[in-house]
Amino acid sequence: MRWINGNTLLAMINQQSKIINHKLTLRRHDWILLALFLVAFAVRLAYWERSAAFGSYALSYDDDEYYKAGILFARGEFFRDPYPLRYTRSPGFSLAFAPLLAAFGPRLEIILFFQVCVSVLSVALVYATARRAFGKQAGLWAAALMAVSPNYAALAGSLLLSETVFVFWALLVIYLLWRWTQENLRGGQALLLGVLFGYMALLRGQALYFFGLAALWYAYEMRRRKKIGLENFAPLGVMLVGLILVIAPWTWRNAVTYNRFILLDTNSGWTVWRDHRVPGDDFWETLPRIENPADRANYAVARGAQNILADPARQIFAQGAANLMALPRLELESFARGGGYLADVIADAPTLWLALANDVFFIGALILALAGFLLNTKRLPWLLVLWLALNLAMFFFFHTQSRFRAHYLFVLIIFAGAALAQGRALWKNLAPRARALWLGASALILVLAYSPLLPPLFASEFYLAQAGDIATTQKAVDAFPNYAAAQDALGDAYRRAGDFENALAAYDAALQINQFELQARLGRMDIFRQQGDARKLARETRAAGIATGQVEIPASLWWSFDPAPTRLIELGDDPNSFGYILNFHAAQMDGAEPMRFTRDRSFLKFPGVTGWQPQKLVFYARAVPLPNQPLPIVNVRLNGREVAKIPLTAEWMDYEIPLDDAARSQDTLVVEFRSPTFRPSDVFSDSKDTRDLGFMLSYVELR
Repeated sequence: MRWINGNTLLAMINQQSKIINHKLTLRRHDWILLALFLVAFAVRLAYWERSAAFGSYALSYDDDEYYKAGILFARGEFFRDPYPLRYTRSPGFSLAFAPLLAAFGPRLEIILFFQVCVSVLSVALVYATARRAFGKQAGLWAAALMAVSPNYAALAGSLLLSETVFVFWALLVIYLLWRWTQENLRGGQALLLGVLFGYMALLRGQALYFFGLAALWYAYEMRRRKKIGLENFAPLGVMLVGLILVIAPWTWRNAVTYNRFILLDTNSGWTVWRDHRVPGDDFWETLPRIENPADRANYAVARGAQNILADPARQIFAQGAANLMALPRLELESFARGGGYLADVIADAPTLWLALANDVFFIGALILALAGFLLNTKRLPWLLVLWLALNLAMFFFFHTQSRFRAHYLFVLIIFAGAALAQGRALWKNLAPRARALWLGASALILVLAYSPLLPPLFASEFYLAQAGDIATTQKAVDAFPNYAAAQDALGDAYRRAGDFENALAAYDAALQINQFELQARLGRMDIFRQQGDARKLARETRAAGIATGQVEIPASLWWSFDPAPTRLIELGDDPNSFGYILNFHAAQMDGAEPMRFTRDRSFLKFPGVTGWQPQKLVFYARAVPLPNQPLPIVNVRLNGREVAKIPLTAEWMDYEIPLDDAARSQDTLVVEFRSPTFRPSDVFSDSKDTRDLGFMLSYVELR
């Protein structure tokens, strides 16, 4: 029998212990990573639930254009443009969610949930990229920051914009190009990268500029590795072929549709002139009158270039420097100025705390990223640096809305992860001069980000949180007179007390701060409705743009706004129904009957129910007979509780629902109609109506 001496046995035990510890470390690492993915999903789902509940997300401008294009693509109509009078858009984002519209119908919450899933995948790509650049611990820290980022969570769960898919695609392209170049890029990989670059360009045209920078980076890598043969540069040509194959069909489509050459879109024309205007420019008046979007874009570029050449020092250098200085500016400033529901704040119907969360995260990531950059100057991932430089260059020439932070924020997060991974070593390894530089840069960022509006904003919000009467709300206004939300609240307090003169004065003050302040418009309309002043009510309706049927109330505002008590809501009357209804189509006529079409879920609000204790709810409605389909059954809910399922007829008639004590127990009764929808253009050969319609509803009354 062969004996093992003590030293050999001890060495074997140590070796086995190292293997076990390594496996445990790997297992712990994997569990942490899985937990981060779950956190990322939960954070994004919180924003999704906030926006998807009750159809709360209101479409306008960019998101509405993407959505309508997606509907057309889902129907196979690729040669129509839903908003040709603004500018043509690249189709990538609408193509991404068009299959969801085809499968599930026009349900915004499904598209937003798709964005949530894509955003979680972006967390995985941030981890993979940071790990390749700076190691496993940096990967975990970067993934953690990306997981809890309110910027990315809000964009995914709250806003129907291209940023979420574009960021995922940018990360995917950067990671694969970097990895495959280090592993000797092959022909098939190069072709796939070209296709990915092409689709990225269909999402946003700036991908074309990045393709040029990526080609320069690849050439530098080949030269650095002394691989300068033709076969080493052939993948660039293959990538270019793949990119062209993806873009070419859309360019051909544009030529067929507009009889002009439009590579991807006409956004750049609008941007060049919009961001380089001079006082007195007729930007908004002239461009919509030019019928062909390509001609419109060319004209806009010419006018913008004319302004730039006339004063390059101001238009390029002074304005560019101001744009870069504005990058760290807080979203809270835009919020405090009454920027509106879809302005610079990355959240639908933002609150102070949502804006604050965005700001705290962004400023923290920016300072940590500077630390990570300074610590790793000798091993910079240059592909990421080039992406950051491209975006900063674009911000130098053009405007700096907060939503565009998403395009480059993931680079800052990756560098921040590197700084956090090295922890205490950061201070020990930095030279005193570099440490002072980092502290100085951090202080400069905080100074640039600080706004003098913040102290009065917080003071006003403190009083608004307590507001229940006129006196307390007046303190909120006194703390910050230029805060539209405080003026709105004061107007509401006076309106509830029946002091209409002071209420109108407060609403007027809010509208002077922000002419699009919808809560002030609602308050004024409610006062004129109570006064029976039809002339002023009609004027207010026109001022709010409601008469066109294009303005809808964000659900968060609708649920919180308390109009005067009513027993009757006439759906076909815009001034009288506005403020009481949510999620309906525009008013129209069915013969002589004014009415609105419902959606799959539509809501009405009856304040003051406890004041007269009604006995029944009556609604006047009819269904649209569809070929080979039964008439719909409507599910009626009162304050969220299902009370009836009512089969409709094809004729106008009253339907009655008894009200029990539970329905009358709350002062405001919320009536919800749930019904199947149909698309007229799908079921009627002579129709071009692509709306998804429920049933016709003329009025709802409590008796």
